Amino acid sequence: MKRKNIVIIATLDTKGEEAEFLKKLIESKGHNVIVVDAGILGKPKFKGDIPREKIAELGGRSLDDLVKDAKLGVEKMKILQVIIKGVKKAVLNLYRKGMLDGVIAIGGSTGMTIGTAAMKELPIGVPKLMVSTFIDPHYVGEKDIAIFQVPADIAGLNYIMRRALSTAAGAIVGMVETTMQTKPQKPVVGITALGVTTPAVMKISTMLKNEGYDVVVFHAKSQNLDELVEQNEIFGVIDLTPFELVRLHIYYPANVPRREREDRLEPALKKGLPYIFVPGGLDMHIFRGPPEEVPKPFKTRKLYSHGPYVTLARTSKEEMVKLAKVVADKLKLAKGPAAVIIPLKGFSALDKPGGPFYDPEADGAFISELKLRLPSNVKFMVVNAHINDREFAVEVIKTWNELIKKIK
Repeated sequence: MKRKNIVIIATLDTKGEEAEFLKKLIESKGHNVIVVDAGILGKPKFKGDIPREKIAELGGRSLDDLVKDAKLGVEKMKILQVIIKGVKKAVLNLYRKGMLDGVIAIGGSTGMTIGTAAMKELPIGVPKLMVSTFIDPHYVGEKDIAIFQVPADIAGLNYIMRRALSTAAGAIVGMVETTMQTKPQKPVVGITALGVTTPAVMKISTMLKNEGYDVVVFHAKSQNLDELVEQNEIFGVIDLTPFELVRLHIYYPANVPRREREDRLEPALKKGLPYIFVPGGLDMHIFRGPPEEVPKPFKTRKLYSHGPYVTLARTSKEEMVKLAKVVADKLKLAKGPAAVIIPLKGFSALDKPGGPFYDPEADGAFISELKLRLPSNVKFMVVNAHINDREFAVEVIKTWNELIKKIK
């Protein structure tokens, strides 16, 4: 088997012993190791292949300056931002040179901060493993980063740590040895989804596959779809569930880290990819927690307990009008064939006759406002069906095929 290049990110002053142990384990499996030293103050256990002096320089400062700042009591995060910037650049440079097949980082909260930040710079599909005593999903976001939580502090080698690091070494080696680097063999269509639009997704996916497409569904992970669009791995998009627009443009819960991209809807439109917009999920706000924890402005809304830790609230008529304006402005960016398809009988499993969120007046206001503002180069059509009905899926596929003809 061809030798792979595995990058280790660690602070070699505080985690040097563990990094060296991990390095030897990976090398014993026949692979190359490149160590990135993200430390600042203490003396490194051994010299990294990319030393801390180089990392500081890539981050825009000298290591001596950072050391002085640390001793003067400058806020840690300000110093850390320089290191993060440097590690990001180092890792991305290695990848672009073909010298990175996978990356593993070790550490506590600081190591987690540095390691995951660097991993997010790498394309989807590159093996990424974060080994840490400190696990917080906010650091990972929606990126394809595997997490290995060690059962004790990374503070020197002992039988627990040797066992944990041996497992981690086996994991990253297995990941790089089995990862497929091939590009898509069929045109890939990305579809956005939530549970409330899953029946529509399943119908549309089946029809597309029957026509020779590869289909990738993004359940509440449109950031990954946008990233793959930018990597030129997506042929076209059926944006069936652009629910993030509600958070981005209507109400964002306090104390919730932002995951959504501000340019939601834009990448595929700007690239001129075939694009269909459907207002799936725009009928709801999504809140973490039970109904009693819903923010005060929404307590009088129609609420729906989607699960023990998720509560939904119906969007108002005024909010739907605002969303229509946002969507129309976004669709003005379309450089390729694009269409809007509206399901008249409801935008989600809850928004249907007899359903808890059924509000034809609010949905109608969205439809009227969007039709009024939509650019002339974007096809607009309404279907007298619910979003999850087969009739609606059939019309989506018909429209998709019409858009495809425009680029052939």
